[in-house]
Amino acid sequence: MKLKTVFVCSICQHQEPKFVGKCPSCGQWNTFVEDTINVGKPLDDKPRPTLIGGESDFLEPKAIEDVLNEIKSQKEPRIL
Repeated sequence: MKLKTVFVCSICQHQEPKFVGKCPSCGQWNTFVEDTINVGKPLDDKPRPTLIGGESDFLEPKAIEDVLNEIKSQKEPRIL
């Protein structure tokens, strides 16, 4: 779950995203306490990679030597 910090009035349970000195709901001073709440979906419910056409969305890792061998050098004169 994603956690979010909120400040809750200990008198009337009013919630604010940031600390405030005076509760806008009940008018009491210095009654807010910090709390955390769960918001959104659980972290385990993220979309998973899917197979499209029988292949994964991700590329397979390659060895650095294979990548360097695929680079074609251009043997052209340089103009300075």
